[in-house]
Amino acid sequence: MAEFKFKKGYDIPIVGEPEEKMQQVPAPKKVAVLPQEFRGIKPKLLVREGDAVKRGTPLIADKQKMEIVLVAPVSGVVTEINRGERRMLLEVVIESDGKDEPEV
Repeated sequence: MAEFKFKKGYDIPIVGEPEEKMQQVPAPKKVAVLPQEFRGIKPKLLVREGDAVKRGTPLIADKQKMEIVLVAPVSGVVTEINRGERRMLLEVVIESDGKDEPEV
């Protein structure tokens, strides 16, 4: 991957101003947590398919430092645990229940 370094910044000419209009978008029905996006951790799975989770429930922990955890972004049910080559954990898919209850 290419790495760029800018000294003193770069001014981008942008015409006009942003609109004040905000849009409401529906919450997603399914959400995936991808441990490979977090470099330097060896994921240990803490949940199973079919487990009910709340927002903030630990899903994945680092094998070396168990205090480093990836938590559920929504409440719902774990519907899929996808693995790649050599059983590498690729993603944990959660189907949202729409309640978005926090972990106590």
